[in-house]
Amino acid sequence: MALWLVFICIGLLLLKENQNQTLKFSLIFISLFSAIYFWLVVAYFMPSFSNANNFGHFKYDIISQNTTISFESVKNLFLALFVDTTYLENYSAIKIETYLCLAFAGGLSLLINYHYLIMLVPIFIQKMYHNEITKWGICYHYSVEFVAIVVISLFVVISKYIKQPQIKYVTVGLFTLTTLFVTFSKMVERKSLWYDTQNGNIFCKEHYQNRFDRKTFLEGSSFIPPEAKLSALDNFVPQLANRKCIYLFPAINDAEYLYIAATEYSYTVTGGEITTQIDSLKKSNSWETVFEKNGFVVFKKRS
Repeated sequence: MALWLVFICIGLLLLKENQNQTLKFSLIFISLFSAIYFWLVVAYFMPSFSNANNFGHFKYDIISQNTTISFESVKNLFLALFVDTTYLENYSAIKIETYLCLAFAGGLSLLINYHYLIMLVPIFIQKMYHNEITKWGICYHYSVEFVAIVVISLFVVISKYIKQPQIKYVTVGLFTLTTLFVTFSKMVERKSLWYDTQNGNIFCKEHYQNRFDRKTFLEGSSFIPPEAKLSALDNFVPQLANRKCIYLFPAINDAEYLYIAATEYSYTVTGGEITTQIDSLKKSNSWETVFEKNGFVVFKKRS
């Protein structure tokens, strides 16, 4: 956020409407303060909390590999904004999908209002240069930072460049309809990997159907004391989180109980891995099975 504020200040400084000298000095001060704060946090504060004494979240190989000032480096960095330069399989469609959604939601106005485009530079870099595919798309990595800037940019363009009221209304209506259309279509299908239609599409009846037998789940939950330290499947954690200590399975740590189920609907472990771990826990001398029904299993740590 601190780095983003630097670019927001730069974009505001470049606005022609901004002629107030006091405001300009204030923006310069805020941007410098934010830049220094960002550097201190990344270079010193956050590494100090790490066991390895480093900043472990810099997963941007495309930047590390193109640090020299050359045409080749500039070309690689530019292309990486739009195409997949990381994986053997080509996942460029995920990035293109993000840009198309942004364009139809009003992002086209950024091409006219370059000041607002500058404000979004660190957001584009954060998403598109990341090593992980999940960061590129509209599915698993939040894109809420785009919303405020794009909406402001669109309405500035409409109010500044479109003088006839009828055309203004048509333009606003057009972008409203395209936004609704894209929202609906992307609930049905996405380029992003591992998109779960049942979970994300509010227009399909399966979205409102529980994937688990709730009666059996509650029956299994009754075997777990409210004060017990628990490790549970990601789907179960929200229902069992009202306790002092709970872990997301397969993290067990000092848990006294485990509540898991053989399912394909877990993002922390796959169905096959869960089945293997359930079998292993059943054979373990450290755990005893206190409940098992319809694929749900509760383990208790032996004393």
